[in-house]
Amino acid sequence: QILVGRLLLQKEAGKDAFNHFEDLVNINSENVDVNFYLGISSLTRLREASIFSALGHAKDFLSAMEKTLELKPDHIDAHRNLIGFHVNAPGIAGGDKGTALELAKQLKIFDAEQGYGALALVYFATEQTELAQQTLQQGLKEFPGSYTLYLRRAGMHLRDEDWDQARADIASAINHATNDSEKFRALYGLGAASAESGKEIYLGIKSLIEAISLLNEQGSQAQWVKYRLAELYIHNGELDKSKDYLTKIDNQYVDDNLKSQVKKLKKRLKKLKN
Repeated sequence: QILVGRLLLQKEAGKDAFNHFEDLVNINSENVDVNFYLGISSLTRLREASIFSALGHAKDFLSAMEKTLELKPDHIDAHRNLIGFHVNAPGIAGGDKGTALELAKQLKIFDAEQGYGALALVYFATEQTELAQQTLQQGLKEFPGSYTLYLRRAGMHLRDEDWDQARADIASAINHATNDSEKFRALYGLGAASAESGKEIYLGIKSLIEAISLLNEQGSQAQWVKYRLAELYIHNGELDKSKDYLTKIDNQYVDDNLKSQVKKLKKRLKKLKN
């Protein structure tokens, strides 16, 4: 039954997956995997939610992930998902950077490599940049082949628009990636940063074209890559190529956030063409 729910998540059927795991948790509330995947499906729904339903999905996510850790305190992925939520979510939705820090410290006990990355994330989010850098430096000294830590440091360099250092760390992350999903994440991060900043356009395009080659054309990730490529081609003055990528976006896999961004970019493209 858990496998059925996981397949629904892979198909990005967030609502069906949530309903499935909600039924399972009512049958077996003490099962670690059922609670964890209920949390993941809640997070999927949260990302797709309107402002009116987001708080409810956030509450469901927190409840399920906290139950997962209650049942299995060393559950690495539950720690990581909770830390990411508490770093990024506003207080009204339950986000709490102090909680994120405590969870990151706990994670380091169970998995030092992941813990270093999580601590750096929290320090960076709380404007403790020097401490974040020191943490990553120490982590890479202990784990010189860490995809996670190179990618985390690349993200810091991208925020500072230090493109040379970011490119070097992305290359190291890709070199140490263990699967295509990890490679995609690194390449997409570089391309998205380029699109948002309007800098290093050629590098961004090259990264995203390589990233999309790792994906099935279906699914939400592929649609986000097409959107970012459309952005980059506008930056580069190649309006026809931008239009081509916007046309290729499959609305079947577009969430409300991307739908809004695509609408704005189409208006911008139309003005530029006129």
